Amino acid sequence: MKKLFILTMMILMSKTFAANDNISPSYLNIKFYKLAVSTSPYCTNLQTIIEDSDGETFDFLSNPTLGSGTVANGTYPCVVIEMSDIINFAPDQNSDSSNCAVGVNESEEICQRPEDSFQLIDGTNGSCVQGQEQRIALYLSTASTTTGGDATESAFLPPTPSNSLRGLNLGGALVVGSGISAKFIVNAIEKIEDRDNECKFSEPPLFSFQEL
Repeated sequence: MKKLFILTMMILMSKTFAANDNISPSYLNIKFYKLAVSTSPYCTNLQTIIEDSDGETFDFLSNPTLGSGTVANGTYPCVVIEMSDIINFAPDQNSDSSNCAVGVNESEEICQRPEDSFQLIDGTNGSCVQGQEQRIALYLSTASTTTGGDATESAFLPPTPSNSLRGLNLGGALVVGSGISAKFIVNAIEKIEDRDNECKFSEPPLFSFQEL
């Protein structure tokens, strides 16, 4: 068994031109409740490592430590983050259409389509409701092939052997072992756009683990 500290690192890069798309966030605030892992890419038999019943908001850009917990040595191709479906961010540049402005906070509800459902780490099921803050779970798995916002599948459900569009792709599994340390990478480079008179994420960040 190993005491594992979960840290995040947002990869960002600046640009020298303005546009209506390909904008990066200067911060990304997420209310975090729980993190669980699985030795199965289909996210079965989830083991909770970190839990905060009240939830705590972290800026994933500031390399926060989400917490720590004990986990057995092994490879974990599935990581599940239980979080609020309301995220807050600010663009790092002004868009041509002026709906994205440097330093101006934007709130986005990521679970609002009624056709989307979610499953929490404890197995509780629910449906997305527009205009209502909800506690959801984001499934990140090496078995998922989804790297962008798919119109027909949900990032809030685990992938299955017959449906790899569920969840979001995890670019590298979490490996836990003696002498091994890893950092959770959240890559949000150029994921924001000015669309439909709103400043919003055009697609989700890319996720992976990196050995230190």
